[in-house]
Amino acid sequence: MEPFADNLLIWSAICGCVAVSLDYLQMLMGWLAASQAASNKPDYEPTKLGRTFVKILNVAFYSKQAVAVVGVIFLLIAIGSRVSVPALAN
Repeated sequence: MEPFADNLLIWSAICGCVAVSLDYLQMLMGWLAASQAASNKPDYEPTKLGRTFVKILNVAFYSKQAVAVVGVIFLLIAIGSRVSVPALAN
């Protein structure tokens, strides 16, 4: 493989690892926010700390989506640089 495609595959793998890590962070923040609200027994409203967890959850969600899309683009470019479709070459 060409170094260009190798580098893109490595970056795609890194993006995948980051996306999975952000998914776990999102899950953890959701659990912590729900736990904070559940421990606020009278009205089950989120606390200030719970709202912070929700903000981090939202940032993790949108970051995960962006990183995953970038990883897919890197992967498609790497595959496209190595694969030729004979029907399209004419």
